[in-house]
Amino acid sequence: STAALLGAGVAALAFARRRLG
Repeated sequence: STAALLGAGVAALAFARRRLG
C-alpha cells in the first residue's frame, strides 16, 4: 500500500539522517 511505502521511506530517511550525523 502507499502508506506502507511512505512509512518505509520515512524510516529510511530518518536512519540515513542519523547515520550522516
